[in-house]
Amino acid sequence: MTEEKEPYKVKNDSELNWVLGKYKEHQIQCDEYEIQAEESRKAIEEKYNAELYEIEMRRLKLQAEEQKEMDYFKGLAEQYYLTLETKSPKKTINGSVRFSKKENVSYDDNLLSELKEKGFGKFITAKTKTTESVDKKALKAFVKDGGQLVSEDGEIVEGFKFDKTEEFTVKV
Repeated sequence: MTEEKEPYKVKNDSELNWVLGKYKEHQIQCDEYEIQAEESRKAIEEKYNAELYEIEMRRLKLQAEEQKEMDYFKGLAEQYYLTLETKSPKKTINGSVRFSKKENVSYDDNLLSELKEKGFGKFITAKTKTTESVDKKALKAFVKDGGQLVSEDGEIVEGFKFDKTEEFTVKV
């Protein structure tokens, strides 16, 4: 027959002191484990970050080298394309080349208030009863290739610039 042991019970202040001492020992050990784990995490993170940095730098270097080579071959293709009589897209098995029109549009944050101030209400649309916005499509169509918007009194409306350029593109 096995005898069941009764759980330990604190019976006096001396035993309470002993129990609290044991509790304190385990608390100190738990704190030590936490410190060790945090130190290990930091060491691993530093090593990981250093490795990631090396990988990223290697990637950037290799991509820069490849981009340099791509720019060289794009330049060769552009030189050839410029010698052609017609400037329609040229296709080959490996890809195509062409000049494509690119619109460069920039809008300033203060454009809405400036349009109001200089009498260009036709380029302002009401989104709701309380909010208005710049009708960028209408503004772009009005300005066309001039690049700037000029008021009736000859003042240039700052905050809006528009121009078109042609860009040589390669698609593979």
